[in-house]
Amino acid sequence: MLEIILKENTWLSRSIGMTFGWGNGYVLIPADHKAFNMNLDNLSIHGGITFNEILNEENIEAHDYLNTEAIGSRMIGFDTCHMSDTLEKWPKTEVFKEAKELRKEINKLVEESE
Repeated sequence: MLEIILKENTWLSRSIGMTFGWGNGYVLIPADHKAFNMNLDNLSIHGGITFNEILNEENIEAHDYLNTEAIGSRMIGFDTCHMSDTLEKWPKTEVFKEAKELRKEINKLVEESE
């Protein structure tokens, strides 16, 4: 099963007039999943794919919301920090819906490849 991960944007400041959504949505793909080695760069997701990495011992430290069990998995996702993104358009509930859509698109690609 593909796990959905949400990460609140706490690294930008609204106090300086920036507008952006609640945060980022990701899908964690285990190494033994059929989508792990697929090209997923062109999925139709908000703003396009902005994160696509295989997690290892070094880069997992930047993701303090993950535990070491995620090492070896591929994490792919999107952000809500684009020019027209706002907290009103992209609250946590909408980020979650879009992350579910990302997972659905990945599963659809796997089904089409079989």
